[in-house]
Amino acid sequence: MKSFTKAYEVIVNNFHKTVYAFFLYVMFLVITLFSLIGVYLLLSGIILIFGNLPSYVYFSMVGLMSVVFLFLASGFKGAYIKMVYNILKNENVKTISFVYFALKFAHKFFAIGLSKTLVLIIGLSPLMIIYLIDASIITTSLIGQILIGVYVFGIVFVVFYSFSLSYILTSLFGYGVKRSIIGSVKLALKHAPIFVPLYLIYILSVIIGFIPILNFLSWFILYPSALMALMIETINHQVELR
Repeated sequence: MKSFTKAYEVIVNNFHKTVYAFFLYVMFLVITLFSLIGVYLLLSGIILIFGNLPSYVYFSMVGLMSVVFLFLASGFKGAYIKMVYNILKNENVKTISFVYFALKFAHKFFAIGLSKTLVLIIGLSPLMIIYLIDASIITTSLIGQILIGVYVFGIVFVVFYSFSLSYILTSLFGYGVKRSIIGSVKLALKHAPIFVPLYLIYILSVIIGFIPILNFLSWFILYPSALMALMIETINHQVELR
């Protein structure tokens, strides 16, 4: 946990940079969301001028806007990670650097997210098959529900944990999607005693982030500290991926 202690000290000593980095992350997420909503409303208005089209047209538009939002949000997440890394290196957090990095590498972070979702779906597919064959196995038995809950939680945790370092590897070292995912899985499994406690703190900080009042403590201190600690350990073991 020395890495977390070090990260905490860096975050506290550079509190203004941390707040600004998070502000950029949230601000661009909000701007993107409302911009896409505005585009949807504009397109819907134009469509209505020429007549009311089938509902699937509107659903398609919503789907497209959602994909665009997730694509850009992936880039913003990667840029935030990069800004936290800059804080670790005692560099300034710049708006132009944030935007440039987000747009340049958004496709990589989006691909990592898609890969994680695909693996998660594969991991949960046995449960889906059981539900299609006989849903009563899941819905009527208390023991079955408990086992299913444990299975789902285990699969979700393992998948998310295994992919957790891929975003860091891409942000810090510019790795490609495949190399980042393989490297993340390798480090996460090989050094689980080091990374699991830090990842649990990371997850805890996300949960606390949704609790009023405590959320500021989480997003400005606990969350970036946990993220930076994961970075520090990733940097320490990155030589194993060469």
